[in-house]
Amino acid sequence: MKNLLRLCAFLLLISMQHYSWSTMKDTSTVDTKVSDVTVFFSGAQIERNLKVQLPKGQHLIKVEGLSYKLDPKSLQVKGRGDLTILSVKHETSQPDYSKKTDRSIKINEEIADIRYEIQDLKNQNYVFGQEEQIIMENRSFKNEKGGVKISDLKEAAEFFRLRLNEIRKFIHTNNKLIDKLNKQIGDLNTKLNRLNPSQNKYTSELYISVQAEKALNEEIEIKYYVEAAGWKPLYEFRVDRVSKPINIVYKANVYQTTGEKWEDVKLKLSSSNPTLSGEKPGLRTWFINQPQPVYTSTIQAKNGTSSLQGKVFDQQSGDILPYANVSIFQNGQMINGTTTDMNGNFIVNPIKPGYYQIRVNYIGYGNGYNQQVSIAQGQQQNLSIALTPAYEEMNEVIVASDYNSENSLTTTNGAIANYSLSSAVQYAPDQIYNGNSQVIQKQQIQTINFIANKLKKNVANLEYTIDIPYTILSDGKENKITIKEVSAPVEYVYHAVPQIDSDVFLTANLLNWNELNLLSGPSSIFYEGTYIGDSYIDVVNTSDTMTISLGRDKTIIVERESDKDLSEKRIFGKNIKDYIAWDITVRNNREIPIKLIIEEQIPVSNNKAIEIDLLRSSGASFDKKTGIMEWEVILEAESKEEIDYKYLVEYPENIRVNYN
Repeated sequence: MKNLLRLCAFLLLISMQHYSWSTMKDTSTVDTKVSDVTVFFSGAQIERNLKVQLPKGQHLIKVEGLSYKLDPKSLQVKGRGDLTILSVKHETSQPDYSKKTDRSIKINEEIADIRYEIQDLKNQNYVFGQEEQIIMENRSFKNEKGGVKISDLKEAAEFFRLRLNEIRKFIHTNNKLIDKLNKQIGDLNTKLNRLNPSQNKYTSELYISVQAEKALNEEIEIKYYVEAAGWKPLYEFRVDRVSKPINIVYKANVYQTTGEKWEDVKLKLSSSNPTLSGEKPGLRTWFINQPQPVYTSTIQAKNGTSSLQGKVFDQQSGDILPYANVSIFQNGQMINGTTTDMNGNFIVNPIKPGYYQIRVNYIGYGNGYNQQVSIAQGQQQNLSIALTPAYEEMNEVIVASDYNSENSLTTTNGAIANYSLSSAVQYAPDQIYNGNSQVIQKQQIQTINFIANKLKKNVANLEYTIDIPYTILSDGKENKITIKEVSAPVEYVYHAVPQIDSDVFLTANLLNWNELNLLSGPSSIFYEGTYIGDSYIDVVNTSDTMTISLGRDKTIIVERESDKDLSEKRIFGKNIKDYIAWDITVRNNREIPIKLIIEEQIPVSNNKAIEIDLLRSSGASFDKKTGIMEWEVILEAESKEEIDYKYLVEYPENIRVNYN
């Protein structure tokens, strides 16, 4: 009995709630605009503000046009002043394909008229085809005696020639008209598809129940999180001259496919990731001889976000298809969607790894496209989608002309490698070599803001507030924003390994780079106005000094030659001694002093019977374990310097030593 009473009370509560929603007075539909967006590495928080003017009492406010990908758990609705939020209900809205506008009705009427015209031409072709078949079936002119007069044959041949040519010409003309009319239908279908993205798309709706204590004019703030957005940091390292600081240009690629248009919104770029768990992971008991417990990782994969892009075109003509509807389903539920641009391209960025059903529809193209794709972590999946048009077919008439066959009528239906981020030579934190043979005190970092922005830094993340409004379309394309340029003091160091390469390489050492608030991301290197290549900044695995490679410098010349006067082979009894000597010459053709680090190597023995000794090294630092020698040279402008080294290899005569 108690259970029955509880059930009745529960059903009564539900019915009262339904009654309150359905019978609420003064229901009003309000359109809102996105005002503020905080974009995370993965996802974004959307903020909308709507102004309401309400009399005293309870009201139901309907908010339309929100992102279909809105996460209901993240929804925040706040009223101000004397406006109280009683309840909020979230619903998803599917497009009503039966709903027609005046414009779409007119276009469909034009298409219907053209199809009637096409059908009339097809009927004419059919009649011409039947006439041609009758002529071909009655082409025998034999009389009772089996012969035919020459005059009758000429007259018949002339009739056949003239009439068949007329029939073929009529059919050919009609087919050209059918082609032209089909093209008109295709153009009209494109116009319909252009109307559909704004009319037929999945959206979210909010029903907000409010209580106004008195007549008021207040604002309601709506915030929610969507996954289909993100941003990526990227940088440009620019060096104009070796004597000047390095310029670092901070940029961001922002993209979204939320289904909402971010028009003139205030942007914030945050390095945090709200999808990651903030809770400390816990360990479980691990019994010996049993597999170690599996834990779900909350760390985002290092190989980046995934994306889906492609091109939609006509299978027969190869023409691109703009404004085609692209829908992405997972487990039977639509989770994303977009439309192709004027060039037939589409991008869904970002998208989680997994298996998806891709459906592409275009008016006038039958069943469209429906295929399954697999997307891996960090993969940029590219699709080439061909749709088959559902044009009115021409039913071209083909008549057999082989007199030996039966007379019949036939119809046919027409990675870039990462640069090293470790310093070869360490300096005191407050000393920087400026390329002029001087050690200078630490300089101030100078910043030039390309757009008004504020940097907020806390323990968890960095956040750039962009004061200039931006417009980011929901097309998945990356919008490049140049945030600021920082001029930072660096130490320029040249490196040479003449034993391997005769060129000299220039690097720039950024000391205390953590003060620059850099994030992990790709970078482009420019030296003296020339693009050098790409690199990747890994702030997690970088030491206190960040080294940036600026490529080869042909103005610094290094020559390495064997010193034949000092190199010789000596035999002492059963032992052999090889004396090997090398000379290295360095020329600085620049007009400023440079710092150069030269590396060479002698072999290291892994056999006790073979002994190797460094006899002379011109003051190089030497690592016996690796055999590497290193010279640090301050080379004045337009000068040269010579260094040499010599080593001894001693071994028994029964052992063969190879130096290659």
